[in-house]
Amino acid sequence: MLVTDIIPIPIVMVLFFNGGRGDTCDISSICMCREIGGQFLADCSNKNLTKAPVFLSDVIGINLSKNKFSNIPQTLPVKLLFLDMSRNELLTLDNTSFERYRLIQNLSVSGNILTEVYLGTFQSNYQLKHLDVSFNKMLTIEAMYNVSFDLRKSEIQTLNFAKLHCTYGVSQNLQQYHVCNLKHTKLRELNIASNRISSLELGALSLLPKSLRILNIADNVLSFGFYVMEFAVLYNLEILAFKTLFIKLE
Repeated sequence: MLVTDIIPIPIVMVLFFNGGRGDTCDISSICMCREIGGQFLADCSNKNLTKAPVFLSDVIGINLSKNKFSNIPQTLPVKLLFLDMSRNELLTLDNTSFERYRLIQNLSVSGNILTEVYLGTFQSNYQLKHLDVSFNKMLTIEAMYNVSFDLRKSEIQTLNFAKLHCTYGVSQNLQQYHVCNLKHTKLRELNIASNRISSLELGALSLLPKSLRILNIADNVLSFGFYVMEFAVLYNLEILAFKTLFIKLE
């Protein structure tokens, strides 16, 4: 299946609730909380926070999006499974950022002002399944190597690297080293849309895991190249988002 003109959709946790405030799961009662099976999800989005509230230990999901955090808070419950830090003011991530949260499965740092994701940032997060670093326009696709290196032994299924490059920046070539570590994973969905990628190094597609089902490379500036022939090696691919018309998949 060939899909063109797909708009990248970041990973979003379902932590928004209809109705009133609901249950209480933080000491200051800032957040909207919902109990599910004896555990809590907390929506603390858009509260102008710079410091995390104090949560009950059985909170497993926290939405801290649309706040003013410049660093990942280190006082959240250690059993955290879901964390949304999108649209804050994060500048860098390193090996201390998520070391405390070793059980985390779903993480978004989309839409921050990240300039660097250091090697080792996700080295302790073996349970991570869904990661969104999209819309950090100063990272460029160079961030893909450090992120994927840390995830080699993880449970990663979905990776969103969309829009890591400014709209009018110099075009880039996706090299083998950008994706070589992904071959060790069981990744099912990869989004590299909107990165001004003009070409793929021959052999790069062959390094993607055969578990891949969805590949989004739409809204780039791709030109014709021999890499086109390599799509055939992704024999389990179900959806290819490709904003060009010279490939037709039957």
